[in-house]
Order: sequence, then structure tokens, then C-alpha cells
Amino acid sequence: MGKHRLEIELTDDLLSRIDSVSARTNHSRMDVVVETLREHLPEDPGVARGDTEALPAMRALDDAYEQGLRLKINRSDRDILESIRTFRGED
Repeated sequence: MGKHRLEIELTDDLLSRIDSVSARTNHSRMDVVVETLREHLPEDPGVARGDTEALPAMRALDDAYEQGLRLKINRSDRDILESIRTFRGED
């Protein structure tokens, strides 16, 4: 499996969030983006299309995560992501 370069455009807000995680974790922007994609994309693309019942719950969880970021709740990104994984049953 080879590696490929991908060029994308991001909003200022999204880039700022990536930079924030990058600075806190001491990882490059690329590492942050690639790890986030690994965590959120299913290994089998067919699984994501077939599981439409979980979509509303996942959207609600993502909305709650975003709201927590806006409110600046004193929890690390890692703690929040761990709570999300636990909620989803991805222990």
C-alpha cells in the first residue's frame, strides 16, 4: 500500500483547531489530520453506508462535542474522544 498526497482546502476555524491539537500534542498538522481520519473512517466503506440507524446518534454526539468545544469545558480532546468511543461501544 503506497502513500499519496492529498491537497484540501480548510476553513480558518478548522485549521485553527488542527493547529491547536498539533501544538498540545506536539505532532505535525499532517499527523493530526491522518490520525483523525483513521479514528473516524470505517475500514470497510460499506459499513458506513449500511448503518443508517447510527447516523442520528453519531450526529448528536458530534454536535455535543462541538458544543463542548465552544463552551471551553475543561477536558482534553483525548478525554472527550475517549468518552465518544465509550459511548459508541468502541472500547
